[in-house]
Amino acid sequence: MAQDRYGTPTDVLELRDLEIPTPRPNEVLVRVHAAGVDHGTWHQVTGLPYLGRLAFGLPHPRMPVPGLDVAGVVEAVGTQVTGFRPGDEVFGIGRGTFAEYTTAKTIVPKPANLTFEQAAAVPVVYLTAYYGLVDLANLQRGERVLVHAAAGGVGMAAGQMARASRRRLDLRRWWASDAQHLPAELSAVPVPPASAVNVTFTLRLPLQPVEVKTPLSPLPLAIVDETLVMP
Repeated sequence: MAQDRYGTPTDVLELRDLEIPTPRPNEVLVRVHAAGVDHGTWHQVTGLPYLGRLAFGLPHPRMPVPGLDVAGVVEAVGTQVTGFRPGDEVFGIGRGTFAEYTTAKTIVPKPANLTFEQAAAVPVVYLTAYYGLVDLANLQRGERVLVHAAAGGVGMAAGQMARASRRRLDLRRWWASDAQHLPAELSAVPVPPASAVNVTFTLRLPLQPVEVKTPLSPLPLAIVDETLVMP
């Protein structure tokens, strides 16, 4: 799939024959078996918000093939790559993964118990969740975690990671038509909805902690706020 301009996916994406990319010295060439669709890919295709075009390209996409998440088999390796060889099953983040081949340098071996489709859904959302929970929040065992809008990919990843680390976890979810299919491992005990919940939390910024007190209010009309508590 390729695009020459920004817009809605149905308007700008088209099937096209392109040259197989050549990996840089520190990259591998991956034959794509599955590619994930995350929110970043939507930004790539639509060019929204407009500020993102400084990274994606002006006035049109710098990279004609969108896509970040990938799972597949190594086809060739760059001259500086020593940890992988052709035939290895891998997953990670590539450049232009909505194609038969992509180049990537942020990859790891694919576990045997994951399908290519499952592995391709992991990289961006789980790395984002890890960055938020560990690098930014520096969460410690026994602390309580509030995940707001937990029905999205990063929210579910954060919930799974917090639960796996045995931290106290609250999932706060906007209940929409597509949000009622959370996986079984994120099942929780619902608490009656509230019109607003006053929350005080501390932002652990690089220089100094900042305490923030804010109401978490539900969106109007069709979207209903629900707090989920998980032990």
